[in-house]
Order: sequence, then C-alpha cells, then structure tokens
Amino acid sequence: WHWLRNLDHMATSVSFWSTTPPNDLSKGVPQTFTEHMLTRVRRNLESMISQQHGPEKHNATMLRLRDAILQEEADEPVLVQVRGLLGAVRMPPEKQDRFVLDMIEGRFGIDWDRHVGG
Repeated sequence: WHWLRNLDHMATSVSFWSTTPPNDLSKGVPQTFTEHMLTRVRRNLESMISQQHGPEKHNATMLRLRDAILQEEADEPVLVQVRGLLGAVRMPPEKQDRFVLDMIEGRFGIDWDRHVGG
C-alpha cells in the first residue's frame, strides 16, 4: 500500500518495500514481534484504517487518532479499533500509544502547500 500526493509534475516517489518472507502463524500469534514484523503491522494497520474510513479522509482520520491519544479520549471509535487490533498482535497497552504516535507524527497534518513553490 502506498499513498502519494502529487500537486504537479515535479514529484518523485521512492518506496522501500519489506521483502521479509511471510511468517508462519499457523501455530498462533508469536509472543514477541521482530522489527520487520512491526513494520508490517504498521503498514497493515494504516491500510485497514484507510479502507474503513476512506482514503480521501485518511489524513483527517490519522489526526483524529493522534488527538484521541494525546487528549486521552479512550472511547474515540478509531482509537478503540486500533487498540483492539494492536492487542490482537499482543502489543502491551503501555506500548500501543507510542507505536501509533510514531506512525503518525511527521507524516500527517502537514501543510504540504508550504513546500510547493508557485
């Protein structure tokens, strides 16, 4: 899954895809996840959020998720959904918020027009 916002012809997209072979989960979810596995969790989580809330609302949804964490709005539906999914991959609750914030910060809520001349 890849998203690129291009405002004119002056854009380049460079993608680094995970080439890690699939994990065998036939015996259940592992007790701990490697960094490669967590990269997949991030990518899949973001993709699922986009599919459920719509790609055209992805930026706003991710910011709503960030704000729910920062304002401790535990009953925000998107946060409840994300915490449930992270719990399913056995991520401890005390690590979930930092994991999600690291996924969001520096990527969403940026005024990209500031960086486009013209």
